[in-house]
Amino acid sequence: DGGRYSGGGSGDGGEEDGGRYSGGFRTHDAGVGNAGPEEASLRGGHLVHATEAPLLSAEQCASLVEEAAAAMAAGSSSSFTYTRNERLGEVHVHDLPQAREWLRAELRRSLFPLLAERFGADAAAGGGGFRAEELAVYDALVIRYDAAKGGTRQPMHRDAALLSVNIALSSPDEYEGGGTLFQTVGGGPVRLGRGHAMVHASGVRHAGAPITAGERWVLVVFALAEGVPQHARRCAERGAEARRAGRLAEARAAFDAAVVACPTDH
Repeated sequence: DGGRYSGGGSGDGGEEDGGRYSGGFRTHDAGVGNAGPEEASLRGGHLVHATEAPLLSAEQCASLVEEAAAAMAAGSSSSFTYTRNERLGEVHVHDLPQAREWLRAELRRSLFPLLAERFGADAAAGGGGFRAEELAVYDALVIRYDAAKGGTRQPMHRDAALLSVNIALSSPDEYEGGGTLFQTVGGGPVRLGRGHAMVHASGVRHAGAPITAGERWVLVVFALAEGVPQHARRCAERGAEARRAGRLAEARAAFDAAVVACPTDH
């Protein structure tokens, strides 16, 4: 019935009564021009925001890990490219009945408002191309890094979405190393306390830094917005698919269209 996921936050000031996150942020700058082809559609799209207070309680994190671990033990997985190639454990949230119902409520209650406040039309300084109610989930995964199984890292990549949410389900004392390494952010990997969240444009290049011991569990959510069609990314994906299939003329046309849609992206 999803009851063990009910409620939100840690009760230590991270959320207000309405459910929206009301704590502070640690903000990192990836540099203007480094957030992918949709950067101009986002307010402060080059910024990475990590919450200073948890969005999820320790009990909620433990329940998510428990359900995901049971599903992985039963054979559930995904075709998510980076996790498969790096021997990580992963399962789609839509294959986790209780987590799915919890996430559906949490998106409207806290996660979508947080994304809109940081990057969209709800931001205090105005601008941006979307409101919270225009957001939708493209995919959501629970991912396990496990040093004992050799699943320790993810390579540098971009996510196939508009905005990415990363919520730490493990305490930092449960593993060594780890965190998210951003290609153009100095200071080493960004590490989160259990229940804390990090949000950023999906086009910011990042990697899962290697762990050297223990297990690190994370919930990742990829969001799209109705008002941001992402023409350049979609054309590039179509070009890559056509190239793999040997349809080189179609691939060239798709890549040319991507460049026209966003000539400044690299």
